[in-house]
Amino acid sequence: KTGHGKSRLGNSILNLGKEKVFEFSAMGSSVTKTCKKETARVDDVTFNVIDTPGVMDTGAIETEILAEISRCRELCPNGVNAVLLVISYGERFTKEEENSIADLQKAFGDSLFKYGIVIITKGDVFEAAKEDGEFESFDQYLSKEPPYFKEVLKKVEQRYVLFNNRLKGDAAKGQRTELISKIEAIMRNVGDELFRIPDVPCFPATS
Repeated sequence: KTGHGKSRLGNSILNLGKEKVFEFSAMGSSVTKTCKKETARVDDVTFNVIDTPGVMDTGAIETEILAEISRCRELCPNGVNAVLLVISYGERFTKEEENSIADLQKAFGDSLFKYGIVIITKGDVFEAAKEDGEFESFDQYLSKEPPYFKEVLKKVEQRYVLFNNRLKGDAAKGQRTELISKIEAIMRNVGDELFRIPDVPCFPATS
């Protein structure tokens, strides 16, 4: 979804400091209109990151967005190791988000979850809330989330990572290491099989 930090997340994973290979807006408007791939070697791991438009992106039609996301298969013809589902901390998980994930599942199949990792951005905001005593732990926060969000976590076998996109360099190493461990967990489950992004036919979006 627009404003949840997908592009910032890509920059953070690639650990490029102040350089922005994926453009983003601080105003919550959509910048990413087409899929874009960037590569960097970080902590002895080569990351190939593809930024896509967000489902529910501002000023776009849902089916057109899904079709554009499906075209990122041209950037990774052999497939990908993981699909990151991004939502920001503090955002209400509404019927709109539920419908969007249903549309992604309809378009890309149940394998979306077999290769899925939920990334919760704005980890810095959560840490501030924790310091203020709102939560004792991140698990406590998740326990208060709506049932469908918990169902998504169950479908991805509890693979989730809290990410602070503001961290740079070695300060961000811990969250990248955790992300790598989730990707490795997927690879242990599926072996050498990669997730091949299908061509998405037009279909009516969920309402």
